[in-house]
Amino acid sequence: MTLLWFRDPHAFAKDQVLGLGLEDQEDQPLYDGIDTLTRDQASYLRLLLVGHTDSNEVIRTTKEQFHIYLEAAQQFYVVPENTTLMQ
Repeated sequence: MTLLWFRDPHAFAKDQVLGLGLEDQEDQPLYDGIDTLTRDQASYLRLLLVGHTDSNEVIRTTKEQFHIYLEAAQQFYVVPENTTLMQ
C-alpha cells in the first residue's frame, strides 16, 4: 500500500486498518477510535504510521502497534501559540 494520494488523515488511518486485514466486527473499535480523533490527532496518527515505512514506502505495522499508535494519537493535542505581545 503506497502513501500517495491520502490528504484526509482519517481515511489514511482507516485504509491502514484494511491493509492489516482487519475486517471483522472485533476490530470495529479501531474504526470508532479513528472517527473520534480530531484532524490534528488523525494527522499525528498518520505521522506515526508513516514513520514505519520500508524502502518501498509500504507501511509495516501490527494490530498491537496500531492500538499503541491510536492511543498515542488520542492523547495528542496542539498547544495554541501565545499571541500576547510583550512590551
